[in-house]
Amino acid sequence: MFIWLMVVPVQAQAPSIETTLTSPESTYTLGDPITLTLTIVHPPSYTVLVPPLETWGDLRVRSQSTLDQQTNDDETVTSQQTIIASRFELGQFDTAPLSITLRAGDIELIETNVPAYRLEIVSVLTSENPDLVDIRPQASLDRSLLSRIPNVVWPLLAISVVTALVYWWLYREREKEEWIKIEETRPAHEVAWNELDRIERLNLPQQNAFKQYYILLSECMRGYLDGRYDIPALDSTSLEIKTALRKQTLTANQQQVILEMLTECDMGKFAEFTPTVEEADSLLYRAREWVGETREKPKIV
Repeated sequence: MFIWLMVVPVQAQAPSIETTLTSPESTYTLGDPITLTLTIVHPPSYTVLVPPLETWGDLRVRSQSTLDQQTNDDETVTSQQTIIASRFELGQFDTAPLSITLRAGDIELIETNVPAYRLEIVSVLTSENPDLVDIRPQASLDRSLLSRIPNVVWPLLAISVVTALVYWWLYREREKEEWIKIEETRPAHEVAWNELDRIERLNLPQQNAFKQYYILLSECMRGYLDGRYDIPALDSTSLEIKTALRKQTLTANQQQVILEMLTECDMGKFAEFTPTVEEADSLLYRAREWVGETREKPKIV
């Protein structure tokens, strides 16, 4: 006795997915923000993927909120996103096609299209008043008030303004001169040592701020060359500094050391160069030592 079994393939039922697009208003003014709410109702096992939008048809998208999810009584999930956009053309229009992707696990992907939504953009001008009108009338100056001021007041006012400007300029120049005098009385090596101490206290290498650290060290050493040897190192290239150093009373080794330190600073400022904290600290110690070796020796009377 034979028994025949018939196997009938059963197709998996497609998940129920509902997408809608709504707006609190159907009419907006030209250029004003348009609020659109995208709603997707889907099974809880699916993740909704909304593409990032910059332009959407004729709409210029200003922002997209994160998806807000809520579980429904029938165990489905409602995912919502608020899209703020604007349009700069008048008339009625339908939103452009928008495809939403839903993913279940790592394999199954489902794409669904969002139904279009009709909106209307109107002008800020009405048919009753098609002309632009100022919100507030332009302020006018009472010329009769000006005419009441005696003519002798105007020259006195001008003299007062000029006197105030001259006084301010002289005050600034005097402050500048006093500052220059103070700086000039300090030996170049003291200025450099004080700056190196300040840089060390900042603890920049320990904070991984290597670029700022090397910039400060470079400016300090270049400023020392300017103050000690009258070399405008802050505005000079490495080749120009090398040529100027040959004219100074420096040994070949001292010239090589300062050029190597400036090169190391340039690498830290401009190149993809990440030293260790120990290497960065070592450069500051070498700079302080070099300043001590080349400082101006006190004159023996």
